[in-house]
Amino acid sequence: MWIPRRVLLLLALSILVARAAEAALDCTSPFTYKGQTRYFGACNTLTGPAALAWTYDPADSTLKVAFLGQAASPMGWVGWGINLGSRPVMVGTNALIGFRTQDRSYVDTYKLTTDIQAGAQLTPGTLDISVLDKAVEITGTTVTIFATIQLRPNQTKINHVWNRGSKTIGVSPLQHGLSPEDRSGVGVIDLSTRSVINTEPPHQSLKQSHGALNAVGWGIFLPLGMMTARYARPFSEKVWFYVHISLQSLGLLLGSIGWLIGLRLGSYSKGIVHDVHRNIGIAIFSFACLQVFGVAFRPNKEHKLRLYWNAYHHSIGYLMLILIFTNIYKGFEILQPKRRWHNAYTGFVVLAAIVSFILEILTWIIYFKRKKNAEKEALANGGKVQMGSSFSSFPA
Repeated sequence: MWIPRRVLLLLALSILVARAAEAALDCTSPFTYKGQTRYFGACNTLTGPAALAWTYDPADSTLKVAFLGQAASPMGWVGWGINLGSRPVMVGTNALIGFRTQDRSYVDTYKLTTDIQAGAQLTPGTLDISVLDKAVEITGTTVTIFATIQLRPNQTKINHVWNRGSKTIGVSPLQHGLSPEDRSGVGVIDLSTRSVINTEPPHQSLKQSHGALNAVGWGIFLPLGMMTARYARPFSEKVWFYVHISLQSLGLLLGSIGWLIGLRLGSYSKGIVHDVHRNIGIAIFSFACLQVFGVAFRPNKEHKLRLYWNAYHHSIGYLMLILIFTNIYKGFEILQPKRRWHNAYTGFVVLAAIVSFILEILTWIIYFKRKKNAEKEALANGGKVQMGSSFSSFPA
């Protein structure tokens, strides 16, 4: 399709302007309000993109700040705040949020509570800190919030939180995005060294443990156990079973621990619900419990119900396999770990698929070979297969 040169130039110009706007969100440019430059004693570039400049006066414990952020849309919002708790987290933050209303630029104070995290409407409110003055200047989607805050005497470190969103209704900012990048705006300001200490988002180690345990337990040991049951049986009458049970048990143990950690993470994150990931995880754990109970009530090989039990056991196993692979990649989307972990697991899946394909061919070759030998034995014994025949049942 032919695109006019003028359209291409406009697109290129818009991309350059957007990139230039983001690049300007650092400490290299002066902070201005109504045409007047404001100077600060320290400045740090933050993720977002964003920047924070401040001057601390220990004589009266006041903190003058300028927070520069990029709203997600022209009618979006930018927020920055202080959490007086032990960690820089959203709940408990005393926030200043700036945005454009229909007729003017607007900044106000907002208290972020557990109800807000759970989805309640965010409205202006009283803070646990004293804001002596506040102002905002907005150019396009660039929002600069100015404020003077009264701190407690001898306070040298401050937990601060920042974020941005794409829409407001009246004076109520709507929820920001829920990607890891959207939840990474947390840190600690060290007033004594004039530096910002980057910190991990809340419960990051639990999230990583949840992902690792589930990927290894459900996503590696269980598939290996299924491959053992499927492909080691023609070569061993008993060893395959013990290896299969060992791998499945270890996978169930690790996966269950990871699943319980996931439940705990859910209780920490009211209002942040990954429905598909959670529901698939519950289904996997439920099917795993069914498999355990099924083994406890497994009929003998000679029992007439054994055929139906095999069909049930194999069907649930293959269904679990599909759900496990689906949910692990859902987890990658949510947690967004370093790309090498995604690639490493994909490499395992591809390798397991190739090995399974090769072993599947070998299994059928062995099956048909044994079937042919059994037919020969049957002819040699008057049409009846002896109990000691080398023929095994259809590969299942």
